[in-house]
Amino acid sequence: MEDALLETWERQFENVTDHTNDAKTLFFVELMHAEFKIDLKLGEDNEKIEVIRWQFPLLHGMLRTAYSAQGLTLDGGVLVDLRRAGGLEDDDWWLAIYVMLTRARKLQNLILLGFTEQVEDLLRRGPPSYLRELTDKLEAKGAATLERLQNWPVYESLQTS
Repeated sequence: MEDALLETWERQFENVTDHTNDAKTLFFVELMHAEFKIDLKLGEDNEKIEVIRWQFPLLHGMLRTAYSAQGLTLDGGVLVDLRRAGGLEDDDWWLAIYVMLTRARKLQNLILLGFTEQVEDLLRRGPPSYLRELTDKLEAKGAATLERLQNWPVYESLQTS
C-alpha cells in the first residue's frame, strides 16, 4: 500500500521524498457493504425490513469480543456490553456474559452497560445445564483420581512435606 501511495503522489506532487514518512503512517480501510433483512415488530404486526449498510469497519484498538477475551486478565477497566448479540441462544449468551464479567481483576474496574431484568434473570438461572453436568462429571473424575492416588507411596510423602 505504501508503494502505491508513493506512486500516486509522484504523479501529483513535485517532491515525493517529503511524503515518504507520511506514506508509512497511513493504512488502508476498505469500505464494506452489507445487505440483510430483519424482522421488526411494529405494534401488533411483524414487518420484514431490508437493510443496506455501508461502513468503514473501524473499532477501538482495545475492543474485544467475549470469545477473544477468554483466558485474559485485564488489569485496566473493563466495559461490558451485556446486550444480547444477534442470534445468541440463552446458553451462549450466559457464557459470553460470564467470560466478560470474569476478566476484570477488581470489581471497581468493571463497568456494565445494558444490565436489565432479562440479564439479571439469565444470570440468576446459573450456567447452562450441560455445563453443570460436565462440571459434576469432572468433580467425580477428580475425586476418583484422588482416591486412587492415596494408595501410592509417593502420595504419602507429598502429604508430609
